Amino acid sequence: MKKIFVFTFIATLALCALQLSGAEAPKDAKEANKLAREGAEASKNQEWDKAIELLRKATDLDHKYVDELSAVYQQRGYADATNQQFQDAINDYGEAIKLTPQDVRVYEQRAAVEMKLQDYDKALADYSEVIKLKPNEARYLNYRAYIYELKKDLKNSVADTDKVLKLDPNNQEAKARKNRLLAQEAANVPFTPIPAPSKKPSPTPHHKPAFMENALQLSSLGKEPPRHYMPVGEIAGSCSSAAFGGGAVNRLFRRFAGRGARVMVILRPVIFGSISTCDIPERSSRTFCTSCMPNS
Repeated sequence: MKKIFVFTFIATLALCALQLSGAEAPKDAKEANKLAREGAEASKNQEWDKAIELLRKATDLDHKYVDELSAVYQQRGYADATNQQFQDAINDYGEAIKLTPQDVRVYEQRAAVEMKLQDYDKALADYSEVIKLKPNEARYLNYRAYIYELKKDLKNSVADTDKVLKLDPNNQEAKARKNRLLAQEAANVPFTPIPAPSKKPSPTPHHKPAFMENALQLSSLGKEPPRHYMPVGEIAGSCSSAAFGGGAVNRLFRRFAGRGARVMVILRPVIFGSISTCDIPERSSRTFCTSCMPNS
């Protein structure tokens, strides 16, 4: 009997506690709802400080109002940025991120303010967080590629640009950036000068006839160079014009060849020039140039 009494007493206390807690819970929810409504009204009137204070109290009573509180921080941050109060804006966006760390818009808004301050490293970090949350969003990759380009980090900028073009092959902004980056990479390639030509003089004169060079090559190989024949009239004409006179040349050929002989000049190439000799074959009826015929 005593045991039954004790059990009944404990059950009665538990029921009373449950009723009390249930009565208090609706009371907190009602208070939080009231504060949240007042905070929303203050934000409409752009009374940011009042709205944040009311919504923070509402969030302490009921966590479901955390999104509303984050939104008011973002609104105040935007107002601060509009008024050129950039650091205050960054602080407000930071508070919003603490409340809603999965909201990519907050990171993007803070990065925009950091870009105004030219704090590229922090903006880059915020966009990296955004890309972790949205890895296949081309516009976030595109903007991070832009920041890398500003930092002259061409390698990472090209990597992000290639990712954008993979997701969106017709993205004009990414195409234009890719062309710019490739041009910059080409301009940064170190120039390798072409070696200057040797200033040593050539061992052979540049005006040496081709047949003499060929003959020299054959001589070095132990071969007999080919003979080059020229009509004696041309030789005689050039000699008579140069030094000897026509009559002296004709008498010279008459002495060696006799009347009506065929005379040819053989040029034998050597290292420094050529030696001219007369080769007199047997007499024939071959026609001579007039200047080379012996006198009658």
